[in-house]
Amino acid sequence: MKKISFVLIFIFTILGFLKMEAQNVNVTSKAQSAWFTEARLKLLGGEKSADGKYYAYISVNTANKEIKSLSITGYDNVLTLNKKETVELTDMLLLSSSSETGISIYAAPITESSVYRINGELANDDASSEVLKSYYYEIDEGTGHAFEYVSDLPYEGESGWNGIKIDRSPDNLVINLLGQTYAKGIGLHSQGWIRFTFDTGKYHRFLADAAIQKNYSGRADAQLKFKLEGSANAEVIDYFTEITQTKKVSWDYELPANVIAVVVDFFKASYGNGEAHSCLGGARLYLTPHTRKAQSINWNQSQEIYAYRPVTINLNATSSSGLPVYYRIVKGNSNAEILDGSVLRINKFNSDIAVEAYQPGNEEWESASFKTSVFKIYSGSKVDVGSTVDLSTGDELDELIVYGNGVKTGEVNVNGLPQVKKLIYKCKFRPSAWNFVSFPSNVNIDEISNLRELGYELNAPQGKPAYYILEYDAQKRAENPSESSWKKLNTPNLEARKGYIMGINNVATTDSVEVTFHIDNTAMALSGSSTEFNVSVDLSQCEPQSVQTFYVRPTNIKGNTLKMDVEFNPTDYSELPVNHEVALRNARVTHTPGYEGIRITLPDATPAKVAIFDKKGKKLIKAVRYVSPMMIDVSDLKPGDYKVFISYGNAYAEKAFAMPKR
Repeated sequence: MKKISFVLIFIFTILGFLKMEAQNVNVTSKAQSAWFTEARLKLLGGEKSADGKYYAYISVNTANKEIKSLSITGYDNVLTLNKKETVELTDMLLLSSSSETGISIYAAPITESSVYRINGELANDDASSEVLKSYYYEIDEGTGHAFEYVSDLPYEGESGWNGIKIDRSPDNLVINLLGQTYAKGIGLHSQGWIRFTFDTGKYHRFLADAAIQKNYSGRADAQLKFKLEGSANAEVIDYFTEITQTKKVSWDYELPANVIAVVVDFFKASYGNGEAHSCLGGARLYLTPHTRKAQSINWNQSQEIYAYRPVTINLNATSSSGLPVYYRIVKGNSNAEILDGSVLRINKFNSDIAVEAYQPGNEEWESASFKTSVFKIYSGSKVDVGSTVDLSTGDELDELIVYGNGVKTGEVNVNGLPQVKKLIYKCKFRPSAWNFVSFPSNVNIDEISNLRELGYELNAPQGKPAYYILEYDAQKRAENPSESSWKKLNTPNLEARKGYIMGINNVATTDSVEVTFHIDNTAMALSGSSTEFNVSVDLSQCEPQSVQTFYVRPTNIKGNTLKMDVEFNPTDYSELPVNHEVALRNARVTHTPGYEGIRITLPDATPAKVAIFDKKGKKLIKAVRYVSPMMIDVSDLKPGDYKVFISYGNAYAEKAFAMPKR
């Protein structure tokens, strides 16, 4: 098929980008762009996100009216047009709205489909409604086309029998040509013709199938004509001899720039009209696209985030068009959220967060390809030289990295008992210079540092890379004040919270060396006067505001039992698991209107076993598996008193209810 016009294209790339773009055309008519600018409801573009969802970008010119409804529907293909999914306004995200232009732009997550159409309804001042419908948009082999079915357009013509049928065969059946069914089309019969007239340049392509309706034995000739502007008669484009129920013609033609009508003619009197149920199946006219400028997104904000408390990050992507950039989280939704449109708030720190920046475009600009940034999340903190971090009880860090340069270090202020799974101290050592070091627990330097990997050995012979550790000797200072008070250690074992000086020596270099120390499972409580410990207890099944008594008994050492009274005051009741015993104790058996059923007021959907007995509790009337708030049908019970036995979670209870006379 020779191209003499241009097509409206959506591209689904491997990453799933659905984009509208135009090829070069040789069309001068103003009508080629009028349909796009005049359309009140249209698809600006769309793309497949990294989260696997497709996002369609919808523009609706509300004329500053209230939107009563807005939806986009996906269909299986252009022929059968079976619905796959419809997304309503409540599931769309409003990106922008202008009272000046009356245009609102939405992003709609929708299943990948071959065809899309948008429908809307606006509220008029007189309480009536204005109904809007977009053109259809076909996605075909990665290319998107805006089109109309000819059966939806005004026409003129005649039928050889029973009148022209819209979207049905001449005898009012679903159009079926050679076993292929068509949701849209024209039923004409032999000796019938139909003509569609339109503005020049509005359409650039015509497609249709023509044949005799299945199970009919008639025959006809099919002729396709184009009428050009200024011509007296339509020009024959194709003449197909003898279509039947087993022989069809498929037309796919580019339209000349100055075409003003398409004519389809079924005829051949010599065949006779018996059962010549001629049909056009899936006949479509594709619209000439409106050319828009391309735009792109500039963003490279991927970074490492060390945090142990909620943190916010300003997202700073820009578009080449100058239009605002929008964001969506495509990985880690349960750990983060977008605030105020461009602020990423990270609430949990157990997985990376991926954010997409996107720009849907408008009537002047195409949709931009989205850009993704990944925020690598570390539960912890990095404390640079000269910086300070404050930790307190309740802070839990997977990793705390403190930097030092031999003169200064990052500072960690501790209030209470925060927990650090891995403490990392990175210190730069300058050969032949001393650094002060201290650790929060007993350590072995060879085991917690990378000194051996770097080639250093404690007190190595002269000429080999060596490190040295000295401790202050108060007795030596007292006995001989004129000599050094520092004593060299012959073991890499250091005591908790005690100060040492440490140095390295390497004849091969005078460059500073960064040494890394790792200390696991550290309680960051710097107390030299007491030994602290933690006791973890599960209070989730206890009553809030209650006081629980615990006893801690030492083993393998002498000592008294420690008694502790703990008052259970949760800060957030919503995070507590359901206490089934308390919930069942407080549960009530309630009647539905008309006493047709009963409900049990349980707080969650934990399945319960429910048995209904007579008032003596001896005869089983009914047993069900109950999930709140479902209804248990008791319409067949006689008036009287009944007992209900309920097993719920780890709790069991007996309730009573009565059935009144009705």
